[in-house]
Amino acid sequence: MQTGFSRRTKKGVQRSCSPSKPRKFISSGGFTILVGRNNVQNDQLTVKLSRKNDLWLHTKGIHSSHVLVVSEGKEIDDDTILEAAALCAYFSKGKEAPKVEVDYCPVSHVKKPVGARPGMVVYEGHYSVLVEPKLLLEEVK
Repeated sequence: MQTGFSRRTKKGVQRSCSPSKPRKFISSGGFTILVGRNNVQNDQLTVKLSRKNDLWLHTKGIHSSHVLVVSEGKEIDDDTILEAAALCAYFSKGKEAPKVEVDYCPVSHVKKPVGARPGMVVYEGHYSVLVEPKLLLEEVK
């Protein structure tokens, strides 16, 4: 601002922008799949929107979106897990790889360390699946 390359903003005037919502998909089994768009949304999905019986997915060793399969008290079928894992791999840094390993576990096994940055979590008791990164489902608007 001092050099004249940017202007001062008027005090008291703020833009009202609503935060974006996670991507939403419906699996072939009828389950809702939510995919975070950034680290803040990943944090919201994992910590605020999830229930203990929901399924959480993340790529192994690669930066990716957090994916949440909303169980609504029902048992999640294998096809839904594979579809959610393919979405997780698709929305990751490993998108161009032929196969990507995706970890999944119940949300009750995912913990956020005290003072950790948004999107940073630790998980245990997980299973892994090897999938091809694909956008198998259509996004619900």
